[in-house]
Amino acid sequence: MRKVIMFPFLLLPLCGAALGKMSRPVQKLPQLRRIEQANFGPSCNIRLRTPENAEFPKTYSTKSGKGGGSIILRNLPQNFKGGGTLYFGFVCYDAATKDLHKGEPVRYDANKGKWVRDSANMLNVGTEGWTSAEKRTLDRAVHFFELRAVNAQGYAYTQDDINGDEDSRMRRLHYCLIHPPKALCGDGDIGYLNDGRKGDLTHYSLQILRSIEFIDDAAPTTSKETPAVRARRK
Repeated sequence: MRKVIMFPFLLLPLCGAALGKMSRPVQKLPQLRRIEQANFGPSCNIRLRTPENAEFPKTYSTKSGKGGGSIILRNLPQNFKGGGTLYFGFVCYDAATKDLHKGEPVRYDANKGKWVRDSANMLNVGTEGWTSAEKRTLDRAVHFFELRAVNAQGYAYTQDDINGDEDSRMRRLHYCLIHPPKALCGDGDIGYLNDGRKGDLTHYSLQILRSIEFIDDAAPTTSKETPAVRARRK
């Protein structure tokens, strides 16, 4: 099972109450007009489109050989829990890493030449003692997306919280883009479920991911820090 970047991947509302029942005009997110480059180490130099006015810190550690970064877009429109901050994170792995996709609800279909949904790959990992009904509930909470970027392919999926206070339940997005010999992966929160479609950043996030292009190698700017990682939450 892969370890995933600690940089919260997408949406982390910082403060503010949920929208009231009074309707407000839906405000638009910034357009993806700015072209950025991020060098996360050998074979993981990328170019992508980012939101206007977004911050884009990056890191690469010669000690660990890992690179990572995040797009930070502050003060989201009021549709998103009264505003907040968008964190879009990246970590670069060796594509051949053992168990990189273990526990993910996906598999690579060699006949079709693409990644497809495979719920069994998720439901058979870390669900010991679960009832059939609990597994079905988890399966329904997952939505799969085929992911094709400029010169890479992979997968993304969202997973909705199925436990906890309903006002605090969130939708999380996980992704991995493969461009041998590297895989660029990440995850994070992309909205509160009770905000509905107005507060869902799934498709906005996928637009950014699909703009990624792996480009020729160049010497990265190094740092002492290793991108922080954590075990993927189940």
